[in-house]
Amino acid sequence: MNTTHPTEETRVLDAAFGLAKQAVPPLGHANAKDSLQQTFPALSFDEVTELYLRATALADACYDAGDQCRDKRMTDAQAITSLCQRFPGFSAETYEQALSWGYFISR
Repeated sequence: MNTTHPTEETRVLDAAFGLAKQAVPPLGHANAKDSLQQTFPALSFDEVTELYLRATALADACYDAGDQCRDKRMTDAQAITSLCQRFPGFSAETYEQALSWGYFISR
């Protein structure tokens, strides 16, 4: 993974994750997708929706990763590796943010 020059998809996924983890359903997700579409206007509605769904899946997995690390069932490195494998395409920084978010929401 090239972290110095992320792909356009990685930039969109990272932005989508930032929005998804803060969205309060049900309207929060609609507003977040609208914001993502405005930030990346070259993408179609379907592309934004697909990438946003991938980001929400990562956001949904954060709690479990943080909880397992907190309970010492998994190391931070193992959790990040698992997130990378299960939810490919995000930047290394976003996987670290995801684990940090998981620690926060699982306390």
